Amino acid sequence: MNARSTFKPRDVEEPIDFWLNRPLASVLVKVLAPLPITPNQVTVLSGLVGVAAGVVIATAPLEPSFQIPIGGLVLYVSILLDCADGQLARLRGVSSLVGRFLDGCVDVVSIAATFVGFAIWLYRGGVGFWPINIIGWAAGYAMKIHVHGYDHAKNLYLANTRPESERAKAMPTVDEILQESARLRAEGDRFGATVVAGFARFSNSQRQGWQRGRIGLGIEGARDDRERALYATRFGTTMRLWTWDGLGLHLFMFVIACFVTPFYRLASPVVCIIYLVPMNLLTAYIVLRERQIERELQADFGRRAPDPALAP
Repeated sequence: MNARSTFKPRDVEEPIDFWLNRPLASVLVKVLAPLPITPNQVTVLSGLVGVAAGVVIATAPLEPSFQIPIGGLVLYVSILLDCADGQLARLRGVSSLVGRFLDGCVDVVSIAATFVGFAIWLYRGGVGFWPINIIGWAAGYAMKIHVHGYDHAKNLYLANTRPESERAKAMPTVDEILQESARLRAEGDRFGATVVAGFARFSNSQRQGWQRGRIGLGIEGARDDRERALYATRFGTTMRLWTWDGLGLHLFMFVIACFVTPFYRLASPVVCIIYLVPMNLLTAYIVLRERQIERELQADFGRRAPDPALAP
């Protein structure tokens, strides 16, 4: 198996995933590939391991010990499994909307377990209830904005820079997602149909607001090779910046915090502050820059947004 053949496209892949997480996850994929385990089962296992990491962190002794670093190792195993499920699916050619949405739901479980684990440990150590909740909830919401922004930008970028035959894989319409839900229900797969219906609701909400009226979303996407190449050129820089906002880096920073905590008890709040200040500033810059590029590209393509905020 060529390990990189199971990676996401390089132009949308997170650097931490491309250079570290996915090469290591490829070792897991080689072990899992001949076994009768499905990618969705690997996804669920990733979530269970993430919850275990949160428990290990929450119950760690208050005095310096190896338990929180052990929790960091467990969390990192969860990250590798989260990479391995998609790589295994691509290796077997069984990627699906069910797996795509299930993966996102399980990611939320792992993230929540990590935040709660550190919150309990800090509270046990005498840090106030309100500072923990204010900083924690603010950082969690910032993380949601960053990760969802990256995920949406990645899908939109792929939909506008890949051949038409690959568009639906990157960004299926809500109607296409609902059709898949109906197909699964007709086949008797109620679980899959319910998961995909949830994906339809999530996709519909994610594509509202300022995202409406973009090329490929409300406006016809890139039509030919020339337009696809121009889209890639114009949005290439912002896409590379978005890759620093993905889930991989956010969770890896918590892994680092686990190893620093025995020496500096407030390492996890520092990670939250990084989310809230430099990463929020980066995200704001990307969004503003994208809006400018969108206006310029709409003018070049001769298309006009129905949303006045994006109209050239």
